[in-house]
Amino acid sequence: MADRIVFLTPDVAARGAADLAAAGSSLSALRGSLGDELARAASSRPWGADEPGAAFARVWCPAEQELLAVWASLGQALAGLGDGVRVAVASTVEVDAAAARRVGAP
Repeated sequence: MADRIVFLTPDVAARGAADLAAAGSSLSALRGSLGDELARAASSRPWGADEPGAAFARVWCPAEQELLAVWASLGQALAGLGDGVRVAVASTVEVDAAAARRVGAP
């Protein structure tokens, strides 16, 4: 990485980090509201207990659980990514300022 130059506009990157974190929070909130509503509706098994209903449930139930789990994980990952970008921006600015002080830059 020594031969690469990083161009960073800290305020733009910080806004991007905040946007990522906010997107993660929004996605998690939707998982909490719409996802829970979906789980409640499915728990009543509106597809019925007959043979077609049982066949549907064999496919639907595992897919529903996977969807809800991935939905929750994605919200957390986006929020964490936003936090990581925020830390990276702050660290990059800090390192740049320290380097400028060492070489006597204004």
